[in-house]
Amino acid sequence: MAADFPFSIDLNSLQFDQSLRSGNPDIDAEHEQLLHSAQDILYAASAGKPTREIQSRLDELVMAMSRHFAHEDQLMNQSGWSEAEQHAGIHRLLMAEATRLVEQHRATMASFLDIYRFVVGTLVRDHLATHDVEFHHYLQEQEGN
Repeated sequence: MAADFPFSIDLNSLQFDQSLRSGNPDIDAEHEQLLHSAQDILYAASAGKPTREIQSRLDELVMAMSRHFAHEDQLMNQSGWSEAEQHAGIHRLLMAEATRLVEQHRATMASFLDIYRFVVGTLVRDHLATHDVEFHHYLQEQEGN
């Protein structure tokens, strides 16, 4: 799959930094792994790597998302966070969207732009850097009490 994105992509912008830190070492390690997987996928897709290699990386990302979401859902429920069920619903929607993307890629109907939008826009920007940060603030407040 050759890249069909009209400008260069700075994969270094997908770095785990202080703004994504939850204070929970396991969650932080999982977020770092998700960002690393996102970089791997975008590198492979933008470099025109074979479809099977991109597919393998997408499959790995979806498995990592599933493990992370299950762990995070458990932690949210244990912590008593009032938004836990709503956040778990977002996780279910993200998994459905990721599964759809994987299926589209298998059928050669997902473009680089589709992958980029999901990985950078939906997963990283909209979820990890926005929704998850709300939970991180709650965790940090709980630890402060």
